[in-house]
Amino acid sequence: MDLAPLSGFRILDLSDGVAGQFAARILADLGAEVLLAEPPSGSRVRTLPPRSAVGDSALFWHLNTGKTAIAAGEIRRLAGASDAAIVDGSTDAQLLAMLGEEPGLVLCRVTDFGEGPYAGWLGSEMIHQALSGLMFMTGRGDREPLYGSGHRAYYSAGAAAAAATLAALLVQRRSGVGQRVELSVHEVAAAMSQNLVTQYSYNGSYPTRHKYAGACDIFACQDGWAVLFCPPGRWTKLCQELGVPGLGGDPRFATHAQLVERWEDAAAGLAPVLKDRYVGDVLAAAKRARVMAAPVMSLADVRACEHLAARDFWRSVDHDGRERAVLGPLFRMSATPPSGPRPAPDRGRADRALPLAGVRVLELTTAWAGPMAARILAAFGADVIKVEAATALDSWRGPAAGGEPNRYPDLDPGTRPVNRNSWFNTQNHGKRSLALDLKSRAAAPILARLAAGADVVLSNYATGVLSRLGLGYPQARRLREDIIVVEMPSTGAGGPLTDFLGVGPTMEALAGMTWLNGYGDGVPVRTGPAYADPIGALTGVCAVLGALHARERTGHGQYVEFAQREGLLHWIGEFLLADPAADFSPHGNRSRHAAPHDVYRCAGADRWLAIAVLADSQWPALCTAIGRPDLASDPGLSTVDGRLRRGREIDSALTAWTVKYDNVTAAGILQRAGVPAAPVLSGRDLHDDPQLAATGLHVEVSHPEAGSHRYQGLPFRFSETPARYGAPAPCLGQHTEQILREVGLGDDEIGALVRDGAATVWQPS
Repeated sequence: MDLAPLSGFRILDLSDGVAGQFAARILADLGAEVLLAEPPSGSRVRTLPPRSAVGDSALFWHLNTGKTAIAAGEIRRLAGASDAAIVDGSTDAQLLAMLGEEPGLVLCRVTDFGEGPYAGWLGSEMIHQALSGLMFMTGRGDREPLYGSGHRAYYSAGAAAAAATLAALLVQRRSGVGQRVELSVHEVAAAMSQNLVTQYSYNGSYPTRHKYAGACDIFACQDGWAVLFCPPGRWTKLCQELGVPGLGGDPRFATHAQLVERWEDAAAGLAPVLKDRYVGDVLAAAKRARVMAAPVMSLADVRACEHLAARDFWRSVDHDGRERAVLGPLFRMSATPPSGPRPAPDRGRADRALPLAGVRVLELTTAWAGPMAARILAAFGADVIKVEAATALDSWRGPAAGGEPNRYPDLDPGTRPVNRNSWFNTQNHGKRSLALDLKSRAAAPILARLAAGADVVLSNYATGVLSRLGLGYPQARRLREDIIVVEMPSTGAGGPLTDFLGVGPTMEALAGMTWLNGYGDGVPVRTGPAYADPIGALTGVCAVLGALHARERTGHGQYVEFAQREGLLHWIGEFLLADPAADFSPHGNRSRHAAPHDVYRCAGADRWLAIAVLADSQWPALCTAIGRPDLASDPGLSTVDGRLRRGREIDSALTAWTVKYDNVTAAGILQRAGVPAAPVLSGRDLHDDPQLAATGLHVEVSHPEAGSHRYQGLPFRFSETPARYGAPAPCLGQHTEQILREVGLGDDEIGALVRDGAATVWQPS
C-alpha cells in the first residue's frame, strides 16, 4: 500500500511560472500524481537561468522533479478525472472557464496582482520585493535598497498556494466538493514583511535600512564573515567570551532596549575585535554565551556542509543514463515519507465547514515562524491553543516590563506590555492562550491531558525541548495514538549542527542566501529583518497539512521534522543545482539577464523606483515613456548585452527622469507604458497601499488591551470555505480557565494552580 499523504490524488499543473510549478512540486513530493501540461514549445521556465552542468535550466529541473509531462491537448480529457489544477496568470480564459465547470475540482490560481488597482501591472521578483516593504529595509543606510536574489517571492507564493490547495483538498476528501482558491504574489510578499502595517498603525513608525530592529549584524572575520544575533540578557556574557568585558559593561548598553537603540555603536566596538579572529572561534564564543551566530556560507560551502551530508540531504536520480542531483525533502515524515526523488519530465453540494474545523493544535512556539504557521492553521479553522508561561514568554511579546517603544500603541508599553506588542499581536490572531509554567510539577499532567485531546503538536523550540516536556513523539503517541507532532528546528538532528540555535538572519547565512545578496563589494547583506521565518511558516503549514492528509488515508499519526535551514535551500535550489563553475556573486540589483534592472532615486528623501526591463521589446516603451526616443533607436542598446555594456549611460538617463517624480507617479507612468516598475514602499506606504486595501489583505482588528488597528492579514482566498480572519491575538492567559476546564479541572484545582504561580489567568483591566 502506498502510504504517501496524497497518493491517489491527481493534480494538473497548468502553470508557466515559478510559483505555480513550485506549488505543484510540493504536492508531487507528498505523493500526488502531478501532470505538467506544456505547449509544443515547452514551458517558459525551461528557458530561464541558471543553466545546469548539462546545459538545461536548473530552475526548471528543481521545480519539476517528480512530475509527468503531458501535452496541452490532453487537459480537457483529464480535467474531469483530476482532483486539483494549479493555474496562473498565463492560463487561457477559456481553459479557466472549462475548469471552473468541474464541481469537484480544486482550482488554485496564482497571479502577480489579482484584482484591484494593480491588476494590469507587470510583476517580477524585484517588483514584488519593492512593493512588499521588505526591499526598503534591505541594504545599507547610505546606499540604495536591495531586492535580494533569485525568485524568493514566487517560491513563497508557491508554498502558500500548496498550503491552500492542501487545505481545500481536505474539504474535497471529506465532502467531494471542489472550490476556487485565489492568491497573488503581491499579497503573499506583503504578508511576509515583518508586521509593518501593524507597527505603523500602532504608532506611526516604520523600520528602515538605517536601523535594524534588533541587535544583529554581519561582521568581517579573519577567514570570512559571521552573523551575530544577540538576544536579551546575553550582551555582557558575549563580550566576556570575546575578551572585551569593558564593552559588555558599557552603561550605554545597560539594557537590551538601549543596546538595540545604540546598536551601531555596539557593533562598531565589536568589529575590530572580530576582524582578527577566525569565524570558528567567534561562533564558539557566541555558543558559550548562548548568542545566535552563523558563518556566511557560500554556495560551495553549502554543497560541502558536513551537517547536510550527515542528514543525507543531497540526493540523485537517474536521468537519461546520467546521475543528476536533486535536493532532499522540504520536511521529513516518519510514517509517510515524501516520494523518492524522480527526475523532471522531458518534453512531453457544498460543505462549508472550514478545512481544519474540528482540528485542535497544541502550539508551543515563539517569535515568528512557528506562531505564523499556527496563525495560518487557525485561519483555516483549527482550534489553536498557544501554551506559554508568564516566566518564559513568547519572545515577540517582549519583556514583561516593556521593550522598544516602537512596538506599542502610541509608543506606550502601558501597564501590561506583553499584551500590547504589535509583533505578537500580528502573528497570533485567532488563537487561545493557556498561561502555564512549563517547569512546574503541575504542568506535565496538564500537558498530557491537552495532548490526549490534540490532533497536532507544533513546536519550533530547540531540539530536545519537547521530549523534556513529555511531548516528544514517542511520549505523545502513548497519549493519543494518531497524534501528529511537527517540530521546526533550525538545522535538524543527526549532524554536527544538531544543537545550532538559529534565528532568521543566522539561518539565512547558513543556507547561502546571505552570500547571494550584496552591492558587489564583497560584503554580504542580510535580508531586511529576515526572510527565513515566513518561509518557515509557509513550509510548516504544508508539513502539518500533509500529515493530516496521511492520517485521513491511514488513520495513523506520525512525527514530522522540518529543518528550517533545509527549507531555505529549496528557495535557492536552482543556484545549488546549477553548474558549480557559474558565477553568482551579487552586484546590487543588477541582473546578468535583464537590463536595465535596478532602482533609481525619485523626488523626496529615500524614495526609489524599481525598473525591470525583462524583454527587449520593453526597452523602446521605456525610452518613449521617459522622453528619450534616441535611446530606443540606438542599435547598440537593442539587446541585453548592449545595454549591460552601457549601463552607466542608461542609469544617468533614467535618473534624470525619475528625480522629477514621486515614485508612485513614476511607477504608474511606466506600468501604463508596459514596463515593469514599482515604487520601493516603506512600512508607511504599505499601510496606505490602495492595492492591499482593495484586495482585503488589510484587516481592522479590535484588541482588548491594544485597541483597534489595521493589521497585515493573510493572502488566502477560498470560494467555498473562506479563511477565518479578524479575531485578535490573545492576551496572556486569556483562556487559561476555559482550557483547563475543558481538560477536566475544577474551580478549586484551577485556583490552586493560580495561587502557586503554575498558571496565569488574564483579568480585564
